[in-house]
Amino acid sequence: MLSELVSEQLKETKSQTDLTTKASQKIVHQHELNLINSTLALQLTKRIDAYSLNFDADREKISNEALRMFTKALKPLRKVQKLDIQCNWCKIVSNESLKAVGKNLNRLSCLQSIELCFDFCIKITDKGLYHLSQSLKRLYSLRSIKLNFGSQGQITNQGLESITESLKMLNSLESATLNFLVSKISQEGLNNLGKGLKRLSSLKYLDLNFGHSGYINDKALEKFGESLKRFCFLQSLKLSFDYCSQITDAGLSRIAECLQNLSSLQLIYLQFGSCEKITDEGLRNIGQCLKRLGSLRSIDLSSYDLDKITDEGLRDFGESLKSLKLLQSLLLNFDECAGITERGIKDLIEGFQGLSSLQSLTLSILRNNVTTEEMKSLHESLKLLTSVKSINLNDEELL
Repeated sequence: MLSELVSEQLKETKSQTDLTTKASQKIVHQHELNLINSTLALQLTKRIDAYSLNFDADREKISNEALRMFTKALKPLRKVQKLDIQCNWCKIVSNESLKAVGKNLNRLSCLQSIELCFDFCIKITDKGLYHLSQSLKRLYSLRSIKLNFGSQGQITNQGLESITESLKMLNSLESATLNFLVSKISQEGLNNLGKGLKRLSSLKYLDLNFGHSGYINDKALEKFGESLKRFCFLQSLKLSFDYCSQITDAGLSRIAECLQNLSSLQLIYLQFGSCEKITDEGLRNIGQCLKRLGSLRSIDLSSYDLDKITDEGLRDFGESLKSLKLLQSLLLNFDECAGITERGIKDLIEGFQGLSSLQSLTLSILRNNVTTEEMKSLHESLKLLTSVKSINLNDEELL
């Protein structure tokens, strides 16, 4: 038991006994005992050279003070290379917590990877992101960063600007994941983010999620795309804009045009589900873009709940994929697209036959205009793809 380990070690040194005394005075509720034990355990890791730390908070009980105590214990752990803090949906955690986290990150000079997840902590605002950014920009050895700050509208362009200012100082950064679901980030925020990230010549993996926003429009995608086309060394790109109702074919087309410049790209993930203004034209433009990216190994396209996507758009998209001779993995989600029928799906499948390197295919077409009998026919069509080792249709393994 952790508490037994802590108890045994505390007998050896007076300094750690003092730490326990101070910590115990701060215990107000039983739930904080576990956190205090975790804090003491971190102190003990000085003797075994910790390289990775993970902390997952109880969203109903964690407090600002408890999180402050935890992060304070990070100070002596100079050899930590990876830090992961999960505090999603915490009702009490606020900007003060991020200030404490940031304050105690500065001493982790060996830190190479950090993951901070504070999704839907309603008391965290732009001010908290500013506090955090002041420390992030000093983590010069950082190679990977993941920040999850899904909100309920309290995160705006100002908060993203703070994070952007810190990211562009991290010249060793190779991987960046930013999740700002349900924010008020708009054209200005995306434009500044693009300008900041394009300075990072070492960046190879980029994952951005700005879904469920009524503030992201075609102009925002256009401005971001202008910066995106300069990411010539990017190998993996994920862009998620689900439920962004202001995005149309025009915005999708501009992103597609800019993607054509990413000659090193091997994996692409595009998510535009429930962007109700997207039609066959937008899907065609994405297909025309993808066929020019000859280095692609993996495609993940999620375009669900788009009533204006039809069999014609699906057929043209499938035709575009035929030139991708290195493609190994393909995942397509066209769930709940009312304009898609069996004919369109069969045309799409026919396009897969020229993909000689394809090993894994996942196709989701739930709740479209396809009958049970027609679905059986599609099963047979998919089985004709003899070179594919793994086929999944609507979560059913066919091979």
